[in-house]
Amino acid sequence: MGANYPELAAQAIKAQQFNAALDIYASWFDAEPAFFLSSKALGQTQQTHVKNAANLARKALYDKVQVISNVSSRINKAIRFYFGLEAKQFEQPLQQPSFFYIPGLPAKPFYTAEEIPGLADILVQLNGFKPDLLALGQNSYQQYVETSGPVPNTTDWQNVKQKWLSTHLLRGDKKTPFADSKLTECQKVLEHPTIAHCPPHAAEAFVSSLLCGAKIPAHYGISNVKLTVHMPLQVNAAAYLRAGDEQRYWSEHDKAIVFDDSFLHSAANQGGARRDVFIFDVWHPSLTVEERNAIKHFMAEHQLWSEKYAKLAALDARL
Repeated sequence: MGANYPELAAQAIKAQQFNAALDIYASWFDAEPAFFLSSKALGQTQQTHVKNAANLARKALYDKVQVISNVSSRINKAIRFYFGLEAKQFEQPLQQPSFFYIPGLPAKPFYTAEEIPGLADILVQLNGFKPDLLALGQNSYQQYVETSGPVPNTTDWQNVKQKWLSTHLLRGDKKTPFADSKLTECQKVLEHPTIAHCPPHAAEAFVSSLLCGAKIPAHYGISNVKLTVHMPLQVNAAAYLRAGDEQRYWSEHDKAIVFDDSFLHSAANQGGARRDVFIFDVWHPSLTVEERNAIKHFMAEHQLWSEKYAKLAALDARL
């Protein structure tokens, strides 16, 4: 059947059956990836199919998400940025989310808990679970870097692998099953609407443990739709969190540190004891309910699209 892929794709496009054509290209790519990924100069026919596959893949996602463009002017702008319909312009040089950027959102590296509606109540409830979360983290041997997706293959990132441990309660809104009833009760607290539920991007909630001497290299988060909350479990005054051009050292009196991880950020533990914090996501407080729902729609559609067609979307980048 492989020999028929070019003809089948051409026929589907001629008939303006674009979804069918895209499925043909996806199957063709799976069967004959070398046709699309060849390192040699591509002939005209080969270039045409590569361009068709990439354009149809991008069109498929756009068709699914363009409906949210009318939710607000800044959501419309974010969609245009994402699809390259408009040149992306970051409003602050140290804020450059790598995946999805909504312009026009008020932005600063750090926030107080009082600036996030509902967060103070969440922190009060979570405070009762601190011993359980600390015990969970201190029994963890999972390296966060190994579970967080690709990171740069640099010495700094390789060095931090062994010294940055984690245990998740939520990942992409999916709950980790626990036999401990206290941990399942803690998970229920995270159902609060202030928590940024937009799977698979969020919510993420986990105990993050930095061993002595650990330093997480500076990096950008993937979007500015949410803020990150660090609730202390066991900290020391030589451990810090840096976001943008501000650096905060931990104090035992801190109830939480809230920051925007779409800013360039890093963390380190320069103390003589491990640093354990509970990390979770909350919505950016300036997003409306309608905008939050639009973001959920985008993330869900993007995930479905990624599973089938993302492999085609950038094939024409080298042409």
